[in-house]
Amino acid sequence: MRPDNAEKHIEEILRLIGEIEGFLQGVSFDEFEHKRSVNYSVLYALLLIGEQKHQVINAWLRREEMTV
Repeated sequence: MRPDNAEKHIEEILRLIGEIEGFLQGVSFDEFEHKRSVNYSVLYALLLIGEQKHQVINAWLRREEMTV
């Protein structure tokens, strides 16, 4: 994975997290309880994706350091 691709993935993850935050603004407690369960699942998935991307980026950087 090239650094510019990693940057695009990070931007997409941040955008999606922003959408989730926006989704939860201005809702009643009952609506929040319902949406929270859905959003926690989505947020957890995003965090897992982010962690995997982070591991790939680190591996790529280590490889680049070895070849320089």
